[in-house]
Amino acid sequence: MFRAGKAGLAITLGIAAMQPIVAHATNTPVVVVNTTTTPVPTKVTVAPHQYEVSWFSGTTSGFTETSSFTMPADKGYVIEGISCEAYAPSSTEVMIKITTTAGGAALTHYITGFISSKIYTNYWILGQIPIKIYADAGTSVTIDVVRQSPAGASIGYYSDVILSGHYIAPGGVP
Repeated sequence: MFRAGKAGLAITLGIAAMQPIVAHATNTPVVVVNTTTTPVPTKVTVAPHQYEVSWFSGTTSGFTETSSFTMPADKGYVIEGISCEAYAPSSTEVMIKITTTAGGAALTHYITGFISSKIYTNYWILGQIPIKIYADAGTSVTIDVVRQSPAGASIGYYSDVILSGHYIAPGGVP
């Protein structure tokens, strides 16, 4: 009888050890270990994208240079940074307008903050600034570089604008 008791206890303990452990929510933080030998599976969901547009307008241009690009039909876009270099007379001001459609509504965003270059005469610099502008899938993004005054007889306009951001699924949030 004593032996049957040990066997019964061993079987009971064996069955109990096979049961899953149930964890209950507590206020204790969870630590996830991600090493090179046992990495946590991940999925890249952000597709980086940059767009650069450059203009040289010659000496007869007006006040604005314009360019646009269209989002793929299956991808929206989040613009997260912008920088620009512009050549213009020192007596003028420079501004960028970015027009996008987000959530079905077209909006124009105005970007200012250019500083006059201390190294190059008549150059205006907009250092990389963080922004968050959305564009719906299949819509256009329009970039305008606007100056306060037109170029003089012997001065042309030059602009180089870089947008950086990433694609997102239509209606998606990064």
